[in-house]
Amino acid sequence: MENLRQENGQIQEWINTVEEFVIAIDSCGTIVRVNQAWIEFCLKKDVHESLYTIGADYFAQLKAREKIVKSRLSGASSAKSSLNTSKCTLFF
Repeated sequence: MENLRQENGQIQEWINTVEEFVIAIDSCGTIVRVNQAWIEFCLKKDVHESLYTIGADYFAQLKAREKIVKSRLSGASSAKSSLNTSKCTLFF
């Protein structure tokens, strides 16, 4: 178990060296890893923690923001989409 923690720590250190934004999500939209550049971007843009919090539903957060933007632009929102959440796959 300790080896797994060390390995995860090493992976996170490596990802944090990447200057571009890194956000890894599974096919259900759950955030599984982000790098420091992404966190800093979110903080600068006053984006809620939910877009960089491990375990948060990234797609749901984007959908909520889309509704806010649409309601500001048109006064209403009717965005609809669905995800197959029966099996989640990790994408990097």
